[in-house]
Amino acid sequence: MFKRFLIISVLINISFLCYSSKFLDYRKKMTKKYPVQSDWKKIEYKGILHLDSSKDEALYRRIDNLCGYKDLLFLVDNNGHSVKVFDFKGKFIRSIGRRGQGPGDLYWPFGISAFENKVYINNKNGIDSFDLKGKFKDRIKMFFGCYSFKVIKDGIYVSPNRAYQGKPAIALKLDRKGKVVKIIRSKKLTAPIYENSSRGFIEKIGEHKYVFVMQNWNKIFFYNEKDNVLEEKEIPYKLGSELDKERLDKGYNAKSSVQRWNNYITGVRVYNNKIFILLNIISRFEILALNFKGDIVDHYYNDKELTMKGIDSFVIRKEKGITTLYILGISGDKESDDYLEPMIYKATIKD
Repeated sequence: MFKRFLIISVLINISFLCYSSKFLDYRKKMTKKYPVQSDWKKIEYKGILHLDSSKDEALYRRIDNLCGYKDLLFLVDNNGHSVKVFDFKGKFIRSIGRRGQGPGDLYWPFGISAFENKVYINNKNGIDSFDLKGKFKDRIKMFFGCYSFKVIKDGIYVSPNRAYQGKPAIALKLDRKGKVVKIIRSKKLTAPIYENSSRGFIEKIGEHKYVFVMQNWNKIFFYNEKDNVLEEKEIPYKLGSELDKERLDKGYNAKSSVQRWNNYITGVRVYNNKIFILLNIISRFEILALNFKGDIVDHYYNDKELTMKGIDSFVIRKEKGITTLYILGISGDKESDDYLEPMIYKATIKD
């Protein structure tokens, strides 16, 4: 038995070393081909946000998403069937939800959004709402998965993970009972592309105006709800375009898991009248700041190798007059041994 365990351990370690070697080779190739440009702005790394773990209920199992609202940081603990609430100094405030299907329960939570002093959590029970003190308020039944959604006064915009009624959809609008009242489609969004872009991001950019971004497709969509007009534009970034073409040629589940894990859009936020798009490019990460016409007005990059596997989602806010980022890393800092631990990286940028 011990001999079998030893053989399995050795094989796992060999596989990991092979993956790391491929990753390093691919990273060197791509960073040489696409070096940092002189007009890009640096993302100033400020360290890791250390989260208070003095209470048992503060402990998490797997953080998949995060959301900032007022002075609270909400971390979605998918495997722990809960949402952990901290302040932006890392102090634990409370835990929301527990595993189950009843009122106040969560079952495999993933997406999260905040609106009018409530936090909305997408899970397999539906979209559940809680007040900021963690009290359960309501449940909206939903029979399809989504990652990103935006709550508005008369409903919710969601980005479905799968085709709706057999056809790809950029977004769906639900009423407060979960009924689909509007389907937003693009004629250019074909099934193969859609299947390779299962995560979408939705943000509001004005009265009756929204922006939609697909994770693995180098496109941005502007939607005017009042006029029911969808405008499509390519994100003007060469590296993103080439990686997008390579992905469509080979398929998202391509031969190289290195490429699959390290080149995609991982978060979109609207801040200070700009659309900030977080890119997980190779092992560095970059942020594109676009205006509401889809033009790049700023390009940010980090010069510190923080992650081996990637980054996933972020919060952007003003702190003491400085634009501050809280970025969810899905593996550890190179200076630590916790390579598989999720970490919250703190950084700043100059507008």
